[in-house]
Amino acid sequence: AKKQQWKRLLLGAYERDGEVGVGRSRNQSQEAAMETEGNACGRRSERSKGLEERKGASKAVKCRALIVHPLFSNSKRIEAISKTEYKRSTAVRFIGIPLVLDLAQYDLFGSKSVGTGGTLWYAENILAEYVIRRFAKKTGRFCAIELGCGASPVAGMALWALGIDVVFTDLKECLNRTRENLRRNANAILKTSRLLNRVPGKVHVEELMWGTMGIPRSVAAHGPFDLILCSDCIYQKKLHPLLVQTLSTLLAKNNCCMLAYQKREAAVESAFFSDVLPKTDMKYKPISIKNIVKEMLPLWPIPIREFLFEKDPDDYFKVYAISL
Repeated sequence: AKKQQWKRLLLGAYERDGEVGVGRSRNQSQEAAMETEGNACGRRSERSKGLEERKGASKAVKCRALIVHPLFSNSKRIEAISKTEYKRSTAVRFIGIPLVLDLAQYDLFGSKSVGTGGTLWYAENILAEYVIRRFAKKTGRFCAIELGCGASPVAGMALWALGIDVVFTDLKECLNRTRENLRRNANAILKTSRLLNRVPGKVHVEELMWGTMGIPRSVAAHGPFDLILCSDCIYQKKLHPLLVQTLSTLLAKNNCCMLAYQKREAAVESAFFSDVLPKTDMKYKPISIKNIVKEMLPLWPIPIREFLFEKDPDDYFKVYAISL
């Protein structure tokens, strides 16, 4: 029971039609967050259910997107709904490079919330450690673009410290959070680059909406892109064709996309690979992150370490390489 509680509270849980699974992730719209405002603060008691029935409710209220994140307590999240945005910070340490990030984190709800894009999710950390290992020895001109980067684009920031140019992209309402964390950690990244005898890469923050609108000139001007990063962006089916359309524009024969996510709704996530990608010229292959996660676990909160201690990380996190 204790492990189930940790899984629910620390890996992010949602309730949907009576089932409990692993929670949703980044870029959740404000509409979905506010939709759950009145009914997503926990499992309703039998008493509240009976009261609702006595009032003659014609339609049962479903808890569609309850998101619980380890950085925010229930009381603070509820306070944010009714009053103001709640913010704190978290430190992120790396195994592959001597870098410690201090990232401002924003509550998932509230009048100024940008939804799940305001906080850091663990798949981003895993992606960061993977790209550090794979691209740490890159020299010469190399440019990466991160899609749906959110407020805490850890993978892109790690590449920045390695001397790689990075373009961070997301929706307009999220980018102020991104800029804040980039400014907040600029000195730490500069220090790390010096320790590695590197010159920090160039950084750009640009608005990018996925879909048929193509790549804006402001984004394309920084290309061509040697690497595309994408973390926790396939948690909704409606996003799949939009993401694929953008990838089809960015991908070339000499680059690839590293896509990472935490498993939440298997049917939704697998549909991206079984239903959407096969309709394109893209191919994909899974990357095992078992050893990376085991190395990272000592840096994660104790309940998560204990939950994953004897489990296969590949059952909970996925990384894929997508290419033409």
